[in-house]
Amino acid sequence: TVATGPGATAIGWQSQATAERAQAFGHLATAQGVRSLAVGENADAQSDNATAIGNEAIANGIDSIALGDTSMANGPSTTALGGESTAMGPGATAVGWQSTASAERAQAFGHLATASGVRSTAVGEGATASGDVSLSFGNLATASATNSVAIGNGAMATRANQFTMGNAQNTYTMPGVASDESTAAQGTPVGYVTSDANGNLAVDRSVFPTAALSRQVQSNSGAIANNSRRISNNEEGIAMAMALSTPYVPTDRSFALSTSVGMFEGSSAMAVNMGFRVSPNVQLDAGITHGFDRSQTGGRLGVTYSW
Repeated sequence: TVATGPGATAIGWQSQATAERAQAFGHLATAQGVRSLAVGENADAQSDNATAIGNEAIANGIDSIALGDTSMANGPSTTALGGESTAMGPGATAVGWQSTASAERAQAFGHLATASGVRSTAVGEGATASGDVSLSFGNLATASATNSVAIGNGAMATRANQFTMGNAQNTYTMPGVASDESTAAQGTPVGYVTSDANGNLAVDRSVFPTAALSRQVQSNSGAIANNSRRISNNEEGIAMAMALSTPYVPTDRSFALSTSVGMFEGSSAMAVNMGFRVSPNVQLDAGITHGFDRSQTGGRLGVTYSW
């Protein structure tokens, strides 16, 4: 056991505290930096103000902290918390078992989380942020390109500046989209949001402007209403045709008159039919009909020859 600096303390077999106020506690523990602290079997605090707590924990960098068995904080202001966690690079932070932050100011939080891009952040079990200034948030989320963002379980952002939210099984609810405040904040619309089969969003500016589209809708509405009127007229027309008939005039009579009613698809009509015996072999006939729903009127003329 060796304690060689002013105020240094070393406790444990072959423990060493070799700098001012360095503190080493444990079998083979080593505190080498000013005001450094090493606690645990073979724990090693190598730099000023470094703290290594845990069996074989290593803190190598000013103000570095390694907490957990075989944890490693390598670089100034690095922090590694959790068994086998690793923080390498100035300002890097790794929290969670086998979490790794291996670039400048990279931040990894969660079991097996990995942040390897400069200023990248990974949050979640198995989350990975490998692009510079990338962000992955969610279990197994992956952001692998520069400035990419992946949010949600299994979300994946692989293109630079890509923002991915969720996975193919997710649905999306944004209650504020329909609010008056959103409408007021939006201003004049310039296009419509479109999507492909993979959920990639874009604004389509090639479609009709709002005013033109509104005119098209009004035109279509008028055409639909006109078609509806024509259909109703046709239905009544069929009822009128069904009401018309050719009355038979016996050979010993000169005139015959009949009335009838026709109905079709809810429309109804009435007809008056007349027949005139011109000769034993020739009969003239006529009819007039009127619809009760659309107030349409029609008629017919005919001649019958017999021999």
